Amino acid sequence: MTKIQTAKKYFVLSLSVILLIAFLTQCNSSSQPTASSSNIAPSNTSSVTDASDTTSVTSNITYPSNYDLLPYEEKMSVIGHDFYIDEYKYVRDSALNVYTENGFSFVLLSDTHIDYEGGEQPERPVIEREIETILELAKTAKIDCVILGGDLIHGTGGHFASVTELEFFASKFKDCAVPVLVARGNHDPNDYHGDVCNVNFIIDQTEWVDTLVDPVSKGKAVHDPNNPKSSYYYMDFPEKKTRVIVIDCYNYPVVSTKVFGISDWRAETWDSKADIEQWDWLASEAISADLDGWKYVLASHTPITSSHGFPASDIVKEIVSALNNGSKYTLSNGTVVNYSNYNSYIPLAINGHTHVSSSKQNEDGKYLQIGVGSGKVSNRRKFGDISEATFDLISLSDHGQAYRFDFGAGKDEQFDISKYIKQ
Repeated sequence: MTKIQTAKKYFVLSLSVILLIAFLTQCNSSSQPTASSSNIAPSNTSSVTDASDTTSVTSNITYPSNYDLLPYEEKMSVIGHDFYIDEYKYVRDSALNVYTENGFSFVLLSDTHIDYEGGEQPERPVIEREIETILELAKTAKIDCVILGGDLIHGTGGHFASVTELEFFASKFKDCAVPVLVARGNHDPNDYHGDVCNVNFIIDQTEWVDTLVDPVSKGKAVHDPNNPKSSYYYMDFPEKKTRVIVIDCYNYPVVSTKVFGISDWRAETWDSKADIEQWDWLASEAISADLDGWKYVLASHTPITSSHGFPASDIVKEIVSALNNGSKYTLSNGTVVNYSNYNSYIPLAINGHTHVSSSKQNEDGKYLQIGVGSGKVSNRRKFGDISEATFDLISLSDHGQAYRFDFGAGKDEQFDISKYIKQ
């Protein structure tokens, strides 16, 4: 064998080893949790075993055959969770006490991270207890809708397993007594697989909408006319003169120009300022001159007013402020939207993401921002105690008051927002 032949042999062998190492590294990163990065909600990190990508979702609660027919109190007692009953009655009665005919009320649950397996006990039983209670409140507390604020999954599973988790939420909420709206969080695209992620793991906006958004919205979600599967949309409640607008802070294109199908972007790397279509839609389509005397509730996973804001939060704040102050906003094509004659306003923006309850009144933009804590057990909360749960029932009255009634670990609050109302 000549020296040239020997060199060629070792070159081919070396190249094969390099490619094998790269492939194994990618496989390993796809089964590991992401390292912490900027703009990630505070949470613990754990791996999720999903080697075969055929994980099925099973409940840890044993339900009797007549469970669905039982009153709420009996449901909770039968499955051993009667410590929820007093809190349920308190939140229900509080909501009924402040109910007004032209007000608007909803339940907000966020950041369940249901497939997270790093805690002392599985999260699923807690989340199921919360869901059962929310479904009951939808029947008894005169709420108009339920809003899921994102990060329903932790985003470290295989594609099939994570889609199955979303199907679990769809199955739970499809028969809810009121429509359900869902905002997409930074974990929900299922791209938390180490420093890089293969496009085959990602749940894109079409699959997100088909799997969860449309099944639970009862056909009332109105998507971007230029994008029928948009992960951002609105829903109208004409009898309450209210429109809920759901925006997607992480609406990135799933493409790869790299080796091994590595995604060019993930939720935490996408510059949402580039999502021009969504923000033009928000300013000119979702906010409409035809809605005389209407109010909007703006729902996003990440708050638009805080250090946790996403890159385009300044754009969203500018649009909200322009509407509420009756000024102008310029679309990407140069068209100027003049809100001076719009008799509608955004008194409330809601969010999850931070895993803590929060509230802030933005005097310049004339709106209230409310953030809900995490639906998963964290910090000083404990299993088997009412503190294990956290979700909010939020009510806007027709006399300028806003209320937050927290189920579980958070706190109740009342806000005077009468100065934000357009007469």
